[in-house]
Amino acid sequence: MTNKIALCTTFPNALDYPQQTIPTWLANLPKDMLMLIGLDPCQNLPKTEQWLIPAIKERTETETCFISRNFQEEQIEFLKRNKEKGNPKDYRLDYVRFSFKVFTLEQSMIFALERGLDYLVWLDADVMIKKPLDYSHFEKWLPKDKVATYLGRKDWDHSECGFMIFNLKNGGKEFIARLKNMYVTDEVLTLPQWHDSYVFDRIRDEFNSANGKDVFNNLTSGIPGRDVFDDSVLKEFMEHKKGNRKFAAKDNGVIDLNQLVVKTQNCVNHEIIQKNVTENLKIMPQWLDLVKPHAEEIVIANAGPSLNPEEIRPFYEKGIKIAAVKHALGTLLDAGITPWACILLDPREHVKDFVKHPKAKDVLWFVASMVDPEVTKVLLAQGCRVYGYHAYVGAEEHKLMPKEHLDKLVMGGSATCTRGIGLLRGMLKFKTFHLFGYDLCSLEKPDMTLKKGDRPIWIEVVLESQDYDKKVKRKFFTKGEFLAQVQELRNFFNEGLIKFEVYGDPEKGGIIPWVSKCLKSEKKFLKDKKKELYDTKKSLNSFFSEKSKV
Repeated sequence: MTNKIALCTTFPNALDYPQQTIPTWLANLPKDMLMLIGLDPCQNLPKTEQWLIPAIKERTETETCFISRNFQEEQIEFLKRNKEKGNPKDYRLDYVRFSFKVFTLEQSMIFALERGLDYLVWLDADVMIKKPLDYSHFEKWLPKDKVATYLGRKDWDHSECGFMIFNLKNGGKEFIARLKNMYVTDEVLTLPQWHDSYVFDRIRDEFNSANGKDVFNNLTSGIPGRDVFDDSVLKEFMEHKKGNRKFAAKDNGVIDLNQLVVKTQNCVNHEIIQKNVTENLKIMPQWLDLVKPHAEEIVIANAGPSLNPEEIRPFYEKGIKIAAVKHALGTLLDAGITPWACILLDPREHVKDFVKHPKAKDVLWFVASMVDPEVTKVLLAQGCRVYGYHAYVGAEEHKLMPKEHLDKLVMGGSATCTRGIGLLRGMLKFKTFHLFGYDLCSLEKPDMTLKKGDRPIWIEVVLESQDYDKKVKRKFFTKGEFLAQVQELRNFFNEGLIKFEVYGDPEKGGIIPWVSKCLKSEKKFLKDKKKELYDTKKSLNSFFSEKSKV
């Protein structure tokens, strides 16, 4: 086919990952395909253009790739009016962040129509193109008699809009105009969610209703799960490095722990979480409540490869309470150590397989209201003592809770090993924690070819931290979700509100023993530096009492 396709994207100049992804587009897309890249003008713009412009020139000598550096008046007014709106910590309410995509789509559409093009492709800037794509591949995905092509999610409450194709001659132009209008009029703020994917679905419903039929091409119809991009027909050519697969690495690939930022998402959609909360509110026999401050210590057994029940046994024999995450429970029970409690957070149905044990009734069960109610029923059927708690996960679950529960939401922590600290600290007032099995990595090099769908299970990273007065680095084999937990634990350690003792080899063991050692060493250095700074100086009066030197 002749070239009737334009492709567009945008990304914040402050992010580094496009340096890895955009060159793969320039190398693998058709050389005559029009590419449009929207950049927000900021102090990092020169740095971005330093690598982007040479990469574009290397692609082709003809002008087929354009960079937009300026905002239209409507966008400037929108940003000025809404700079304080939204919640950057919850992508569903991050109003301003997703507006950049909407305005770039409209500018790109105008540019494409001026050149007589029929289709506009949107591709998120965190997508890597793995092999050459020609027009015959796009031909299979085009919405020829439809308004747009998209990636639907049957198991999530909004589509995956990292890849879209709009038919500009058959409703796509009107669709993009409607999308932009919902933002410039703030109509989006009347919806439960404010990001472009949710708004895309609402406009899609409008178009289908007006046409009396489905006028959209869904490339992922019937595909289960959340990460449909990597299970779609696109996976042969592309990899979507979204969510916790993006890390703030330096030019040499080293990740500074102080700069580590990992975003997480719930592992099931919000409707499932809300349904679980509703059902558990009916069947939960009792709920955890705030207790008085006390001086008791607690052990948390995580399920890392270094977990050794014999190292925990002395604490058990002293009567110190032990809390286990679900994967560690069987290991402890089989070793003759009965934990005081087991903490559950995971909302998926398979958790019920972890709670079936002859000694389950000897353990207290702290069960999040978002946990599958079938798990609660299995525990109750075994005669277990079950206590519910509410974990805030941004699924609007608080709207379902009784008013008296709202001040007892347990915040923070993407996994049980971190959310459990928040629960035990906030609700049950423990202030001294002994952490075992907090490796958050493989202690030996795993099979790096293993994949879940089209995504590698394991990643190799080099972490950097401060150890006394010098920087130190270590290589780890880990996962994106583990790095999110590293970030959360680092924040706990830096708070200084509670005492942590981390067990494991800091030199050859897991990430958290190493991080804990580095942080303690850094604090000692700062303390020594402060002591030296002040202890070696004379007092104000003694200094001036000395005779002046002429």
